[in-house]
Amino acid sequence: MRFVDNIKSRKIKVGVVGVGYVGKALAQALLSSGFKTYGFDINPDKLGEINHQKFTRAYNVEQLENCDIVCICVPTPLDGKRQPDLRLLIKACNELAALKTKKQLVIVESTVAPGTLRNIVSPIFAKEGKKLGEDFYLAISPERVDPGNKVFTLKTTPKVVGGIDEESAKLATEFYSTFIDEVVTTTTSEVAELSKLLENTFRLVNISLVNEIKGYADKAGIDIWEVINAAATKPFAFMPHYPGPGVGGHCIPVDPVYLLEEAKSKGVDLNITRSAIELNETMSKKIVGEAKRALNGYTNGRKPKLLLIGLAYKPNSSDTRESPALKIWKQAASEGFKVSYYDPHVPKLNGYTCQPITKEILAKQDVIVIVTHHENIPYELLDEAGKPIIDTRNIMRKFSKDKFVWLERRVS
Repeated sequence: MRFVDNIKSRKIKVGVVGVGYVGKALAQALLSSGFKTYGFDINPDKLGEINHQKFTRAYNVEQLENCDIVCICVPTPLDGKRQPDLRLLIKACNELAALKTKKQLVIVESTVAPGTLRNIVSPIFAKEGKKLGEDFYLAISPERVDPGNKVFTLKTTPKVVGGIDEESAKLATEFYSTFIDEVVTTTTSEVAELSKLLENTFRLVNISLVNEIKGYADKAGIDIWEVINAAATKPFAFMPHYPGPGVGGHCIPVDPVYLLEEAKSKGVDLNITRSAIELNETMSKKIVGEAKRALNGYTNGRKPKLLLIGLAYKPNSSDTRESPALKIWKQAASEGFKVSYYDPHVPKLNGYTCQPITKEILAKQDVIVIVTHHENIPYELLDEAGKPIIDTRNIMRKFSKDKFVWLERRVS
């Protein structure tokens, strides 16, 4: 087939819609593999982050008309009511469907619920008079990019691919096989869609489970961290997950909601998934409650000062999407705290500026909450300040003679 031959020989042009962290990583991988690549984003500044002789900055979607393959990498977040929000995906599909293209393979890398490709995306192209297999092909390959992970890169992480029909699946598989080590092709697009939701729901459920068990362990005077380490010595049928301030990022807090709502539409109640989501949403209130208990009213009526350590949702990253630190901040402010933060990766956010970690700054704080355990944070200085520390990451054990048990500091 000529299309397949052109893929293998890098004679095709590839468009990437959405050049955020997912689209940027994909575009860079394509360029490294020798593909002529076009990037389009509603924020044109993002296009300037990629410099390569084979990269074309597309400032309007019409420039993708000559692309043989287009990968859609737009966010699929939750809206203000914590419901799935497909507006960016639908907008991108509407614009692509309106182009005068022939034999274009469209691949959705955005995370979506099962049936989205078949019931929402495909009809958009059909409405424009395009026929599957003649005017367009359609596949899905949910992104698995883990920013900052140097072990599992885009190239070395297996890529799941599902097509709306057999030919679409075949073409997408051939495409990804040119620059990714292992491609896993599913029998339907729905299998690929659900696989991504399962991956991240698994993570949320297990993290929520260990946070729940930690609540019991604290009451019983048992060190949950030692418990997990002991359980992890079992060489089979156990995968350690650790307690913390709640999950963050673009995937783990979001994807289970997509699964929950899709199941609800089919009359299925996912009780465990729902409970995990609800428990995660209570974590900020629990942590602020611990901060108040640690103070025990000694601020004499003035607004207590709370210093957050780490705003990003993961270590050594600047990404604050769905970060538990922001939820803790909002909760603490609503309960009367004056909040400031230290995060060397997030110098400014929403009009606030990162505070330096000095003895003088720490002396003015009433309580410190460690949310994200970046490297190169002066943890010894935090310990020397002698302030109550809510250590949600168990990081202070490495730097202090005191015994830190999340969410409480006990002087040994």
